[in-house]
Amino acid sequence: MANDKSIFKKLSCPACKTWEADATGKRKGECRKCGATLILSDNWHCRLTRAGKTTVKSVSSRRNEVVDYLHAAKDAIRRKALMPGEEQDITWADAKKVFEAWYAGLECEKTRAFYKTNMKALERIVVDDDGTTFPNLTLQEIEPKHLATFKARRLTEVSPKTVNSEMGTLNRIYALMKETHSIRTYPLLHAAHTDLQNVKAPDPNNEKTRFLDLPEVGKLLAACTEPHVKLIIIIGIKTMLRKMNILALRRSQIDLESHQIVIPRAQMKAKASSRPPHVVPIDLELETLLKRWMLENRTFDYLFPSPKNPRTHIKSIAKGVNGALERAGVNKGVTDRRDKITFNVATRHTGATLLMQQPDADIYAVSKLLDHSNVTITDRKYVKKVNEKLHRVVNQMWDKNKLENGPENKAKNNR
Repeated sequence: MANDKSIFKKLSCPACKTWEADATGKRKGECRKCGATLILSDNWHCRLTRAGKTTVKSVSSRRNEVVDYLHAAKDAIRRKALMPGEEQDITWADAKKVFEAWYAGLECEKTRAFYKTNMKALERIVVDDDGTTFPNLTLQEIEPKHLATFKARRLTEVSPKTVNSEMGTLNRIYALMKETHSIRTYPLLHAAHTDLQNVKAPDPNNEKTRFLDLPEVGKLLAACTEPHVKLIIIIGIKTMLRKMNILALRRSQIDLESHQIVIPRAQMKAKASSRPPHVVPIDLELETLLKRWMLENRTFDYLFPSPKNPRTHIKSIAKGVNGALERAGVNKGVTDRRDKITFNVATRHTGATLLMQQPDADIYAVSKLLDHSNVTITDRKYVKKVNEKLHRVVNQMWDKNKLENGPENKAKNNR
């Protein structure tokens, strides 16, 4: 591909303003017309023919770089794409406008707030040693090293799960821009997006390592000053439903005759239409509490109606739950965020762990109650934690009752 007709240096005549090609890059001589000494150019040039038009371009002082350019240019001509260097830059500001317009059209307010928060983090973190941030770069200029730096610095502030969601937001920005910018006219944009997808995401191994035992559950329930908060926590522990499903419970979903709660598939986290509604059995204690609560609140369809608008359900119980957790003292002295007890840990995870600690525990039954798509998820989250606790118990027990250095052996050694 690289021959004397396509790659050369120019031998120019300063008097006649004419030039001729020199494929060796070493020739010296005089002009055939005026006899002036020819001047050899510093840069190598490249000759290309595109759409019947031949052009000559000064590329680099290094011949191998010109060879690379020639290969890329001929490939672009074959694909009818842009030549190297012809792609228009897509600034961060332009991409941000498109992205903001996209998520502004989403119905869910929480999703809009989610993307807005992630954008603030993406724009704040420095991704290079010279103080560069993503807004200082075009989308084509963002490289794997920038992504790796962002990931490393952000992990010092937040959990791997949060970093993954922020990198997912950046991935969404690229995906939106690719919808209106084809690979033929924006090859560098598509290449940068490929680099982003190839960067290994942080391992979201941020599972909670601590759960409430039965005495701690008792303390938490005793610390609840609001009746509805107490009932919600009990429902969460006994049914292992997610908070969003508990807050949105309707009377029609509670089947007291069949002793179960039925959640439509559309309201579950896994909304696959092929899966049946999520059915959770309720025990006698919970059934009694639900009967009493529904008798005392007959007016409303929702089990936990909003005080401002009883036609809808309450949106949050964070204040009541956080207050109960503080009064119960379950997080007192805990500094590692993975050990912090939150609503989800105090209810769903605690309920599942207590079940798995039973001698006749059935992992498949617990997995179904949790509505996990795969039993391996249940195994990783709960069986592992139970086994770790058993290991601690065994180690503590045998540390106090050593066989080799037991009381009898100690007496013999003293003799």
